[in-house]
Amino acid sequence: MSIVVGFDFGTHQTKICIGNYSNPQNPIFSFWKFKTPKGETYTLPTIIQINNDDTLSYGYEDESTVKQLNLYSSPEPVRPTLVNPELVYTEPMPLRKAYPPKPKKPVIDWKDALLNLTQNKTDDYLKDWEKECEKIDLVYQVELNAWSKKQESVKVQYDREVKRYQRAQEEYEAEYRKWQEREKRAKEQAVFRYFKVASFSSTIKWDYAIDKDKLSVLYIANLLFDLNEVYGNEITIQMGFPAGAETYKSRKKHAIRLLLSAINLVEEVFHNDKKEFLSTPYYDLLDMIQIIQPTDELKQYYGLIALPEAFANLKTATEKGKISNGISLLVDIGGGTTDISMFCIEKKINAHSKPQIYGYNSVTRGINYVAESLGLDPKTWNKLNSEIAPQASRVFVNDILSEGVNSIVRQLYKAFADIDLPSENLNAAMKNRLIMYSGGGASYEFLRQKNKPFTDVRKMDSSIWSGFNIIDVDKVKDLSFVLSISLGLAVQVLDDEIRVANVHEIFDNCPKKADRDDGITQDNNYELARGCC
Repeated sequence: MSIVVGFDFGTHQTKICIGNYSNPQNPIFSFWKFKTPKGETYTLPTIIQINNDDTLSYGYEDESTVKQLNLYSSPEPVRPTLVNPELVYTEPMPLRKAYPPKPKKPVIDWKDALLNLTQNKTDDYLKDWEKECEKIDLVYQVELNAWSKKQESVKVQYDREVKRYQRAQEEYEAEYRKWQEREKRAKEQAVFRYFKVASFSSTIKWDYAIDKDKLSVLYIANLLFDLNEVYGNEITIQMGFPAGAETYKSRKKHAIRLLLSAINLVEEVFHNDKKEFLSTPYYDLLDMIQIIQPTDELKQYYGLIALPEAFANLKTATEKGKISNGISLLVDIGGGTTDISMFCIEKKINAHSKPQIYGYNSVTRGINYVAESLGLDPKTWNKLNSEIAPQASRVFVNDILSEGVNSIVRQLYKAFADIDLPSENLNAAMKNRLIMYSGGGASYEFLRQKNKPFTDVRKMDSSIWSGFNIIDVDKVKDLSFVLSISLGLAVQVLDDEIRVANVHEIFDNCPKKADRDDGITQDNNYELARGCC
């Protein structure tokens, strides 16, 4: 297919770049202009609004038309029906059987008494009685022990029921307090944000009544209508998703699932009729959504590709050889998340440099967190100005950057230690490494900070784009730091089998101690150099 849609479905805003490969030797790239009530824009806020007439609007909020709605729509919690348990022993304590009457001492004559004395014989008339008493005591003790065990079991079960009852009450009271807080602000402006990041995360809590995945499907579908109108259905869609080595497979599958579900809604339910789509009440739309499970056949049929966002971002910089070989960091600062990737540039192949991602961290804090920490409204990023630069910088470095970078660096040094070479070798190789900033936060110079050993600070700017044939490049160059992912996604790939490696794999090509002659070798394929391995 000659048209490749680079679909950057962002947490805060969405961007699209179109790659026209009618001439594969000289592809032409253009950034999609989103149409909004305020005019055309190259970035569309990832927002869905419910209007007063129950229809949906995408990419903007309008206080004059937004519906006031209980977004949570949760009923009052029901108090659990559990009964406060009581400790009841159903079996009475066993009673000891009465002893038989004690036998009286028999009367014997003086001759027998004298004989017993001389032969050291004792009276044995009580022996049988004493044995009978001992038997009674033994039986009673066995019965008492068995009864005690049963009572202990009853007490254990009682304690268990008490804890269950108390836990149920505590959970109910907590849920009731939460419900009360929601009821106090029962009707809010029905505007949904951050459904994208919630859709791809298992840790971010989503309290809204409307499913985050369905909101993502609706948002994507709204844009597919416009794309199909211009380019038809014969297009390749390359969509980015946030992922590292551990989450790559599951999130890639989820990205394709969202795309397939959106395509089904557009083509099979509404038959490319956007007017009908926009006029349909949101509750009917939700019922119409069918979540389509991905298959290789469906992926191929619809021309769908899912790529890690970090890989796509790097693709822009590396496609034309703008980053030198070695270990570097990419920090993408978004509204709700900051994605940090450690990568190496492999040896050039056919004049191109291929990025290999070896470490990935997604910190669920971004510009919004910085703004809120300073008491600012996260909706107005422009207030993050030079006056509050020192405070904003400290918040970002301490609470976001260091958390994401330090864990990767620790993994790097641990992996190096496993090949049994002095850490000084790695220290020498890691001096003044590149840290490249992108995303909305990259526009703020005071956020673009060093973090040792990554001290060569750069911004993903338009200089990275040189070599790409971009239409109206002068109109968008100032937005390069936010548009680069969509441009990277528009660079055609044959498939989406992108390998996201673990940090320890970075030294796989370094010879182990047993295989080294002098303990040092210069060639590691990544130019860590200086005898690092």
